[in-house]
Amino acid sequence: MPVYTVATELGRLNRTQMEKLAYGITTIHGEETGAPEPLIHVVFTGYPQGVAWSSGRPSAPNVIQASIRAGRSQEVRVRMMERMTALMCDVTGVSARDVIVALFDFPPHWAMEAGMVLPPTEKEAEAAWDAEFYARYPTDEQTSDA
Repeated sequence: MPVYTVATELGRLNRTQMEKLAYGITTIHGEETGAPEPLIHVVFTGYPQGVAWSSGRPSAPNVIQASIRAGRSQEVRVRMMERMTALMCDVTGVSARDVIVALFDFPPHWAMEAGMVLPPTEKEAEAAWDAEFYARYPTDEQTSDA
């Protein structure tokens, strides 16, 4: 359901750091929202040195941004952003000053996963959606290497 993009300067992250960030982001989102882990996606992208600017000067921000379904409380959103900032700092050693976390809401019916329009962020709707997902895609077929 959510798609997180982690953007850093090329070469900043090694494979181990990417694994720790992907696992941490997945864990944080799952704990805070109840979303099933197979439906939490993390994509890494790197930008070349010298193309990022902050305050009109060259910089190298570390950005975690996501598209998430609307309906999460402000408290949940803030906890997620705080935890993800701390995660980025712990995994990479960068200062919180150099971390940007942004969560962008979208109406659930604006997105589809596994051929199914996403449900509202209400327990009953999510439970029904999850049941349909797992009926269509048994456990051994939940993820793809494609």
